Amino acid sequence: CGHTPPEGNIIFWDHANSYPCYGSVLSRMLPAQRHVPMHVALPQVVSRGGKLPGQGPGFLGSRHSPFQVSGDPSLSDFRVEELAMPRGMTSQRLAQRRSLLQQIDTQRKSGRGNDFYERAFTLLRSDAVRRGFDISREDKRTRDRYGRNKHGQSVLLARRLVEAGVRFVTVNSIGDPEIGGGDDWDTHDRHFPVLKDDLLPKTDQAFAALVEDLQTRGLLDSTLVVWVGEFGRTVYGQGNITRDN
Repeated sequence: CGHTPPEGNIIFWDHANSYPCYGSVLSRMLPAQRHVPMHVALPQVVSRGGKLPGQGPGFLGSRHSPFQVSGDPSLSDFRVEELAMPRGMTSQRLAQRRSLLQQIDTQRKSGRGNDFYERAFTLLRSDAVRRGFDISREDKRTRDRYGRNKHGQSVLLARRLVEAGVRFVTVNSIGDPEIGGGDDWDTHDRHFPVLKDDLLPKTDQAFAALVEDLQTRGLLDSTLVVWVGEFGRTVYGQGNITRDN
């Protein structure tokens, strides 16, 4: 983060020579967590003609990738597909498959692959992870405070994950094309209406609710809340109510 992409590359977020995101650095520097992922990113990858850099592990390698969640937490049927076991799969059958896989890997002596399998099996069996992602457990008034929209519910989900023990949570703030006409903060067109009608109200409501909620729950003193943007533009309006420079 904060570096120019290698060789002018702005497409591949997991480019092997790119710089890692903050969560991936944390994953590299701290001991691994057994029952919850170290870094969760939601509700989607930021892209513009391709996945933008600064969101993946870069040269640290795929083992330090964030647990990427895709979906809208404000929807009634929201669930993390990666944590949903196939129909008929029980914890006992999952443990049996894990044991068989370990035997095969031992015979092949492929120790490196075991890290990924172990992490996957641990997440599937973790009640802490499952509860953390189950946003339906939240009080309706709390959900209303954060805002009944994709961004607000993503910030609320981030608070739940922090409570569950996740050390680093990234919430990507993306606008609603149906409201503002743009999908992110890079507002080349209709800058002021997009901010007023879409981006700022949702961000302000969710951010205030998060800080107050963390304070009430006694988590604010131990939680660093950081709000950052990709870059800034001039304060002068240009052309079609935009800021291009």
